[in-house]
Amino acid sequence: MTWSFDNPEFIITGDGVERLTATMQLVPNFKAKGWCISKNRFVMFWAEHQEMTPFPVLMGPKDCAAIVIHWLKDADYGSIPDIDGDVIAGWRCYTESWGHIENFGYQAFLAVHPYYTLYGK
Repeated sequence: MTWSFDNPEFIITGDGVERLTATMQLVPNFKAKGWCISKNRFVMFWAEHQEMTPFPVLMGPKDCAAIVIHWLKDADYGSIPDIDGDVIAGWRCYTESWGHIENFGYQAFLAVHPYYTLYGK
C-alpha cells in the first residue's frame, strides 16, 4: 500500500495505550523527532520546528503512545458529560488539513488531545 502524506486527514477516538499505539501505526513511516503541548493537545513533529521539544532519539508509535497516555493522566478533560451510560477518559488522535496540524505547518504530523469516550446503555 502506498500512502502519500500530502492529503490524509483522520480522526480516531478511543482509550488505552494499545488502541492509541494501533492508531499511530496507521501513519506511514512514523518517526517522531519532537513534541510540544499546545492548546491542551500533544503535538508530534517529524521535522524541526521552533516550538518543538526534541526527543532524545526518533520515537515510534509504541513509545509515543506510552508518553501520550502518561501525559493524559494530568491533562484537562473538562467536565464529565452527563449521559445514560459510561464515560471513560480517553483520547482523540488526529491530523488536520493536508495531513498536518494547524498552526505548525508541515513539520507537525499528528496530535492527541483529551477526549471522553462515551458508552451508552
